[in-house]
Amino acid sequence: MFKQLVAFILFLFILLSSPQKVSAAYNQCVAECRVAGASAQLNKSSVLVEKTTRHNDKRVAVLEGYLAKFSSPLVEHAGAFVQAADRHELDWRLIPAISGAESTFGKRVSFDSHNPFGYADGYFSFESWETAIDVEAELLANKYRDGWGLKTPEEIMPIYAPPSKTWAKNVRFFMNDISRFERDANRLALNL
Repeated sequence: MFKQLVAFILFLFILLSSPQKVSAAYNQCVAECRVAGASAQLNKSSVLVEKTTRHNDKRVAVLEGYLAKFSSPLVEHAGAFVQAADRHELDWRLIPAISGAESTFGKRVSFDSHNPFGYADGYFSFESWETAIDVEAELLANKYRDGWGLKTPEEIMPIYAPPSKTWAKNVRFFMNDISRFERDANRLALNL
């Protein structure tokens, strides 16, 4: 219980840190966390501020299929991911990608915690998967993007997932993998 309390207090402290501390942590990470190899080719566009301009009616089905690939308990909540992203003007792939990086899409969480995003080192619990998804979307939009001006996984990483040097690369991987899955699904549908 003490470890959970300490982790939660640390989580709150990080969330309430000033933008100057966030900027300093990011600058330190940029200096120390160079991405090398094939991952350097990943799409580095700003993913938090882009409002989805085209709504692919198949996004929920694509995400359901993608999550099913991993036998994720989040499959039936694909619609919640897309709706939360749209409501907060986030890239629809970002929140599921973070759950992939943090918990293998909800498969590696504390029993009944509904915490696929690793809050408080995984010790924080939500009442439901939908609540966790809504909190994540609101946090990314209101605190990280609007409050601190952090717009990419690389900018978010020093605050969201310290001391990780691979978190942003993993989030980018899953975002790109969701896009590949969507392209492959569209190609398959066209060939039928």
